[in-house]
Amino acid sequence: MSESKPILAVETSEKKCGVCLYFSDDKYFESNINLKNSHSEKIFSSIEYVLKTANTKIKDIGEVAVSIGPGSFTGLRIGLSAAKGIAMGGNLSIVPVPTFEAIALQLSKYFDKKTEIIIAERVNTDEVYFSKIRTSLNSIETILPLEVIKIDNLINKIENEPIITNITSPENQFVNNIIVNLGSADAFYVAKWSKLFGENTKTKDYDFLEPNYLKNFIVKK
Repeated sequence: MSESKPILAVETSEKKCGVCLYFSDDKYFESNINLKNSHSEKIFSSIEYVLKTANTKIKDIGEVAVSIGPGSFTGLRIGLSAAKGIAMGGNLSIVPVPTFEAIALQLSKYFDKKTEIIIAERVNTDEVYFSKIRTSLNSIETILPLEVIKIDNLINKIENEPIITNITSPENQFVNNIIVNLGSADAFYVAKWSKLFGENTKTKDYDFLEPNYLKNFIVKK
């Protein structure tokens, strides 16, 4: 990223519709709307809002960062489509940001030493997206790669780690660890991940960039 140009970040992997124009940790403009099924209606108005508030035009942006998944099938498609449209219009690179790593980065500010955390977000009634990440201030390292596992098997993956999850009772009653329902990272941390770790993942091959669904979409009759 050019030091003089900000990052435009988009986060739509879950209920939150988030946009951030990030210059630095001390200068950024952000909109986060927590309203289910509002992404298609709110994403472009949110982008317009942060750009207008920052008195910034598309041509002034350095790159576009987007939460790439896992998460909501519809939300991820809407966010990536918006990112592609803006990037293509401005001839900008896109940085695909792993959703769970952005969540870990947001939580890293709470750990003064390296700590392993578990992120387990519900896929359906029987399964969760699962990953174990080691994190400390502005540092993240994946310990167990992202995968889909049965909720019943989650207990076998847990030791004493803090857990970030949207699983509600009765499934989580067997968990004695710290439980936080974050849902998704703020768009600020999608942008910050791009700044810290995104140099080697940025791309202009828009046609080949797809969300990381991790699990095939199945229509049930």
